[in-house]
Amino acid sequence: MTKPGFAFRRITAASILLLGVSLGACSDDDDDDDGGGSTAATDYVGLVSSTDGQTGPLDITFASAVSAPPVLQEPGAGPSRSSGAPVNATGTVALGGNAPVAISGTLDGGALNMTGTGWALAGTLSNGKLTGTFTAPGPADGTLVAAGSTASAPAVALCGSYAGQDFTTDPPEDDFGTFSMVIAGTSVLGTVVSDGGTVQSFTGTATASTITVNASQGSLTLTASGEYDEFGVGGSYAIKFGSTTVNAGSFSGGTCDSPT
Repeated sequence: MTKPGFAFRRITAASILLLGVSLGACSDDDDDDDGGGSTAATDYVGLVSSTDGQTGPLDITFASAVSAPPVLQEPGAGPSRSSGAPVNATGTVALGGNAPVAISGTLDGGALNMTGTGWALAGTLSNGKLTGTFTAPGPADGTLVAAGSTASAPAVALCGSYAGQDFTTDPPEDDFGTFSMVIAGTSVLGTVVSDGGTVQSFTGTATASTITVNASQGSLTLTASGEYDEFGVGGSYAIKFGSTTVNAGSFSGGTCDSPT
């Protein structure tokens, strides 16, 4: 199985979405103040995505509102997240349609660690956006993403699949895998898993009903767009080498607690 990467013959959707990692700032230049989950929140909505292509919902509640790593202050000068004291966290996580598992832990200095019934999650919180990794019974492992969610600015977690064709082969080969994303305000955080089991992260931007990912590296460019609501997402992507389309297809999905 060909691994993602621009040096390899196949240019899969998973490999091009890897571009979003190094060029995330291009997709979301004002990451520190973009309205995409930067407001302090108690509840975080997210998902987990495993290397074997399974996805599932992740929900976390913090004991006090958090949005960024705590800043050390004099005792009594602010709430726990500002005083540098750890913040307790509780929540649930599920994978592949299995029943939710209760998890608990702490956020300490921007580092999140949670465990529960064979699960171990570790992540980093920055400006209302949580990214990290997990291990679970099975065994399973992969990545996690979550974003702050409030009544006025709810986050939505969506899981699904992509399917397209790689035109660099003769005849063209099918290219497919799973994807998942959290949309919060104007920010999109997500992961894509190729059929070979490689998990990569990507970023993008959103409006109230659309998502967009734009990235380029050398002669390779990616454009992806779609529409979403609280029930699902759908759209298309195209990868070009110069002016030649080398990969194209579509993606669709539903909520992570009942993916379609």
